Amino acid sequence: MLVMSRTALIRDRVRLCAIILSALMLLWIPIDLALLGSETASGILAARGVAAAFLIILIFLRPPKTHAVFGKLYFALLLSIPMVFFCYANLQLAGLEWTPQNIFIKSAYAHFPVLVVMLLCLFPLTVLECVLFGGLLVFFTYFSALNTATPAAMLLELGTIWIMCVVTAIAAVSSVSQLHFMSKFVDFTTHDEMTGCLRRDYGESLLETIFDMSQRRKAPLSLLFIDLDDFKKVNDNFGHDEGDRVLAAAGEALKKTLRKQDIVIRWGGEEFLLVLSDTTLDGLAHFFPRLQKDGIGKRPDGVEQTASCGAAEYLEDGITTIRELVELADKRMFAAKAKGKNRVVMKNADFSFLTEFKHK
Repeated sequence: MLVMSRTALIRDRVRLCAIILSALMLLWIPIDLALLGSETASGILAARGVAAAFLIILIFLRPPKTHAVFGKLYFALLLSIPMVFFCYANLQLAGLEWTPQNIFIKSAYAHFPVLVVMLLCLFPLTVLECVLFGGLLVFFTYFSALNTATPAAMLLELGTIWIMCVVTAIAAVSSVSQLHFMSKFVDFTTHDEMTGCLRRDYGESLLETIFDMSQRRKAPLSLLFIDLDDFKKVNDNFGHDEGDRVLAAAGEALKKTLRKQDIVIRWGGEEFLLVLSDTTLDGLAHFFPRLQKDGIGKRPDGVEQTASCGAAEYLEDGITTIRELVELADKRMFAAKAKGKNRVVMKNADFSFLTEFKHK
């Protein structure tokens, strides 16, 4: 989720920066003509037009939201287009004399990379990415400044290269802070604060995606609907704080039993939904011993917390929609309640939730 959100944000901000840079490129044309003259400015104007055209192309590009590598390449293009223009323009202006009239235009072109480095502040990047992108910008600027005839030579004389390094460091702090904030925000909006499980609104959306992928692959997908037994008595007899601790312990226990491809959703109240990819109903026989080994926590009086569970698998149960699959697992959970609680009910089978596998 974080990768997708970061990639989408980078993509959107690249588009915004491309709009701003292309507009600045074109709006600077009258200044070039006024201060350089048409003959001197012709090559620079052509390069400026090409750079603006590439930036406009960036505006309309639509890199995939889900692939982080495309987001980074998209961002790298944004930085490289103005830097290539900067290197070319400096070479074109190398023969321009250092007269009072030309100081302004040379200084403007010389300090152009500082503007590009400042763009790093707008993006959620890691420290390594900031060092990589910022370091490359500083390197190419320094390389251009080695030619004493170019305007970029001013950067060495005035120590502006060091300012670029400082700006890069500040941009790194800003970028990493944004990334940290995004991580916390994504975690807050996707995970239940009490149990650490996925929130229902986000979980339902993710569940639809998982179900569609399983259908395309014709791979099994099992749901396990879990409802903690007699949880209302915990709140009534011991208070809501103790009830919250029982819920948190149950959520933590459920998460520990899952594989990387599985998820657990807090469906509401004391209900949890486990989503087990590539798992048949028979495959649950390998899952329950893991869950039953440590249980799902204890009640405040020390008694082991039990649960009623309903299991369903879309292929074996002949289900065609994710809504029907959830409803079937929910229905079987209520059947487990009716059979005395502390049970698991699935197609053609039911067994004790906490004891049957332990006794085998």
